[in-house]
Amino acid sequence: MPKEFNRVDRVADLIQKELSQHILNKEIADNRLKFITITSVKVSRDLSYADILFTQLDVENLNDKLQSKELAVKLLRKAAARLRYVLAQRLQLQKMPRLRFFYDDFMEESTRIHNLIDRVIAKDKAKRFK
Repeated sequence: MPKEFNRVDRVADLIQKELSQHILNKEIADNRLKFITITSVKVSRDLSYADILFTQLDVENLNDKLQSKELAVKLLRKAAARLRYVLAQRLQLQKMPRLRFFYDDFMEESTRIHNLIDRVIAKDKAKRFK
């Protein structure tokens, strides 16, 4: 039986789609916010808040990545009111949630855990064959 989507899930999907495909690419001219990917949107039951998780690609150096994350969060939080306004015009919802942006560390964390597991496996193999 297919899962039924409720209003909150539909609003979250609409916000993610609009931000990802249209608004972030066309409405924000700041080059520091390029390569932003919206990974998840979670909307509160009463539609008062939308927590938006994002990640940023194309930062190579670890120090640059940390600074870039902090800067991206700061810039998106500063632009949240404008983004909310543009979203409200596009989606025409009766109640538009306030946008809260958070950096999604899932990819970095999963890579770190994967590397730890690989190291443990390599150490275990080395001990076995001694």
